Amino acid sequence: MKNRKYNFGKLLAQAQQGQLEVKELKKVIKAAQDFGFTVIAGQFQMYVYQPANIAPDHAPAEVLARVAQGISYLNAHRIPLTRTKQMLKRHGVIETIHRITSDAIPSKNLEILASSNHLYLSAEAIVLDHPELFSEKVVSLAKIKLAKVDGHPNSSCGPFLLAA
Repeated sequence: MKNRKYNFGKLLAQAQQGQLEVKELKKVIKAAQDFGFTVIAGQFQMYVYQPANIAPDHAPAEVLARVAQGISYLNAHRIPLTRTKQMLKRHGVIETIHRITSDAIPSKNLEILASSNHLYLSAEAIVLDHPELFSEKVVSLAKIKLAKVDGHPNSSCGPFLLAA
């Protein structure tokens, strides 16, 4: 391994602001893993998929960031989400979330996010935090799905709301 110094704090701030290219980010992740810093490597993995990969629509920057982090998290756990990435690139966040939340059955990805305490990165959580961006049907289905994975139909599940 080359004799290289890393300022992981500074690099993480750059990753959070989208200033690191994916190639650079993967090198930093590899270096963190090589040094045995698995927690730090995990933090960097949350920024591999970037909001710039999403077609522009009227979604707020915070929504774009959460969607990108959710995809990055699932990708880090070897879930490729190829079709979802294609939809995001073609249709943007709002239309993609409408499409992937169109039934009341919780997806495997939603269950993975719920079991790992990353439910706030799910499309359903985003819908409930920004109901003004989505149809009433999608908001209602998001509540149902979150109640199924959380087990509490009217509880708060992290930073998003379950109230209409």
